[in-house]
Amino acid sequence: MSLPRSGSFPVGQLERLTVRLAGLIRDYPRGPGIIKEFVQNADDAGATRLRVIMDWHDYGRDLPNGSPLRQVLGPALLLANDAEFKDEDFEGIVHIGESGKRLTTSKLGALA
Repeated sequence: MSLPRSGSFPVGQLERLTVRLAGLIRDYPRGPGIIKEFVQNADDAGATRLRVIMDWHDYGRDLPNGSPLRQVLGPALLLANDAEFKDEDFEGIVHIGESGKRLTTSKLGALA
């Protein structure tokens, strides 16, 4: 890639959110830690319920073995809480990795 000789050009890191999330999940230590993260998120959001469901169905079993869809249609861990998603939650996803919890001591993740 070459830089333009004159004028301006955009500067900054570009990474698709789905790529970033996949990397975070892939790099997360094996074990119950990911469940702890969802419990913390639900608590931080003010949820009173957290549902954890393991769906063992393979919805992609009829697809060819090489199909990339097989990876997302197999068994899945489903989590849902009853908190309302707020505008600042969307903003937090857009700025993933820039945790605002560090300055909010009432959040469980702030001390982790």
